[in-house]
Amino acid sequence: MKKILSVKVLSLILVIMMLLSALSVNVFAANSSDVDIIKEVSVYGVHTPYAGECPDYTGKLASSAYTYDDQLADDPEVVDGKWWYDETARAVVSPEDTFVKGHIYTFTIMLVANDGYEFRVDNYNTPFISATVNGETADVVDDLTGKKRAFVEFTFEPCDYNYEISEVEVNVEEPVAGGYPSYDVEILTGGVVGDESDSPYYIESVAWYDCVNQTFLDPSHTFKEDGIYEVNIVLTTIGDYYFATKNDKAEVNAIINGKEGISETAGKNDKYHIRVARVVYGDIREEVSYVEVTGVTEPTVGSTPDFDVTPANDKFCINGVFWTDVTESTEVNLKADDTFKAGHTYELQVWLRANDNYKFSTDEDGYIDIMALVGGLQADVIVPGSEISAELFVRYTLSADNVISFVEVVDVVAPVAGNNPVYDAFCTTQGCNVSKVEWYDVTEGRGVLMNEGDAFEAGRKYEAVVRVDAEGNHVFEVDDIGANIAEGTINGERADAYSSYDDTYLELGYTFAPCAENPTNPSEPVYVGILGDANEDSNVNVKDATAIQKHIAGLAPLTETGVKLADVDASTIVNIKDATAIQKHIAGLDTGFDIDKEI
Repeated sequence: MKKILSVKVLSLILVIMMLLSALSVNVFAANSSDVDIIKEVSVYGVHTPYAGECPDYTGKLASSAYTYDDQLADDPEVVDGKWWYDETARAVVSPEDTFVKGHIYTFTIMLVANDGYEFRVDNYNTPFISATVNGETADVVDDLTGKKRAFVEFTFEPCDYNYEISEVEVNVEEPVAGGYPSYDVEILTGGVVGDESDSPYYIESVAWYDCVNQTFLDPSHTFKEDGIYEVNIVLTTIGDYYFATKNDKAEVNAIINGKEGISETAGKNDKYHIRVARVVYGDIREEVSYVEVTGVTEPTVGSTPDFDVTPANDKFCINGVFWTDVTESTEVNLKADDTFKAGHTYELQVWLRANDNYKFSTDEDGYIDIMALVGGLQADVIVPGSEISAELFVRYTLSADNVISFVEVVDVVAPVAGNNPVYDAFCTTQGCNVSKVEWYDVTEGRGVLMNEGDAFEAGRKYEAVVRVDAEGNHVFEVDDIGANIAEGTINGERADAYSSYDDTYLELGYTFAPCAENPTNPSEPVYVGILGDANEDSNVNVKDATAIQKHIAGLAPLTETGVKLADVDASTIVNIKDATAIQKHIAGLDTGFDIDKEI
């Protein structure tokens, strides 16, 4: 057996052996029947002895059936049941010693079986187990073990210097806002130098990467105050040194400017080249947790979208403004010349971008977390975006109360043979007004526009076309495709509504009965009735004033003849002045009009 212990340790073990030999061999002839038998032991994670380094006593056990034996805990050369022995110098190694190049070292491990377990032995109490250290076959000392204890030892190759590099440390010049990238690197680890790279972005083994704009820098670029930059350094070993790897991946602890970085093989898939990197200049931008967008023109019926909005401060800018009609399931983006429609819902989207030196606040999941006002309304923040971009939206629903679906036009003078067309008319519906009257000769089916000097001819048919414009924020009713579907009457008669794709005006047409011949003298005016007899009962009284008032209110329109007779002041418009004049006439007051006379 090899000499594995100091004299005092060996003496103790010999005493134990003498006690064991005094016992009957048959007592140990076989393992007990009520315990679990340990047939193999395994220890891993034992560090290889390298020249110039102190002994390492780490090691992990592969099973809970056994543990390290502490019976020699008082021996300073034994650490947690383990010790090193210098085979070349034939001496136990103390924890403070250093390994010597060329010497051979054996690592001994004392194990003890836990309760309920025993090591397997033969009839002579000789251990009958196998053992491995770091996955390699180890020796079991057969004359110093039994059912409860086992001594395992493993002899390493002759000691050499540790050429494996598991940690590298470098320094680079920290970026300064406005400064240029530095490509000088200070390598503090021996056996390591800067490497060459095939990439055009590397200069003297160093490359700088702009994480915000996702591009590499060149020497002419300057660092920005709000930038996030990563330094990349490629390294290689010299002489007999090599980088620690596992499964062709670097296992090197990288320290850059005193802080932990990352390492990986430098694309060459070997242990002599690595790339180390670290974000050496972080984000120092001011967080913006509240934004406000002003200058928003609130939509009204008939108005066009306003895309000109204003940021409330210089911490962010407007990156885009969009108006969308979201009334239907299919959303429609608006153009500058589109108009807002009553009863529709519109969404205003405002895209923001943080200015230099600023970023938007985010939550722990990286989503934008800000308070926002758009045009004085609380805005919603949609899509995660990034720290420098955000999207806001508010919605507006336009009331349908100002939508006109039915129009009443009165005071259209019926055509009379020999007379010229009259271009006056009055709209009694609130929110709109007559803007134009046209006359067409439709006798032949095709309408021919009449001029002001033309005269109506007996037997021919004429149509009056009246255009009514919406006023203020009122609009005419349209369908889903924007076609006008409002209707109306002319002089109390149902009129034709001419559809358009503009909700700001409506055209109504009414075709009168064919013009009759003047029964007396076509050159003479046709008899109409008694002036003031609005209800055409051949009497002028308070009923006529009431009929005029109902006509004005749109409750009971007068007939064509009634309109002519009600216009006592000859203004061509029937209004409250005519009703007042009739009331004065009934009271016996002089009105200056020919009320109660035939016209």
